[in-house]
Amino acid sequence: MLVDSNVIANAGATALFAIEEVDKIANKKPEHVYIMLGSDDLLMPVDNPKKDYLENYAKLIKKIKEKMPKAKIHVTSVTPVTKEAMEREPRYKNIPDYNEGLEKLAVTEKIDYIDLSSIFEEQQNLYSKDGIHFEENFYPLFLDHIKEHIDSSDNIDGVME
Repeated sequence: MLVDSNVIANAGATALFAIEEVDKIANKKPEHVYIMLGSDDLLMPVDNPKKDYLENYAKLIKKIKEKMPKAKIHVTSVTPVTKEAMEREPRYKNIPDYNEGLEKLAVTEKIDYIDLSSIFEEQQNLYSKDGIHFEENFYPLFLDHIKEHIDSSDNIDGVME
């Protein structure tokens, strides 16, 4: 069961800023930590945003492992955006490249990578007006999708978005 108080969702969250939330997550003593980040990292005004993103993500994972060595860590792919959002912000075209890097990082760090792309292939009406964020109907699909990655007897203890 997902409890709202176990969800940490901060507007503008990046992998770097998420590192600051690890103590808050650790206090909840989760068995599973789900991390959904990336679209804001794509837009960071740095020379190599993908490199920074993956380095900060690795630091985030390391800190979670240090603070919660028994927790199973799951990272989700960076979610796609609509064609219109991509036209407004061309850097969103890099999402597949970020996901490739994130998937490799998950292998290196021996954590679970969850590809969310099938949700968007099956459903087109998930986006809010900005074409980046989601309507409420996305979240039950998201939860159903990630439930496939845990034992049916486990609870979903924490989600970071």
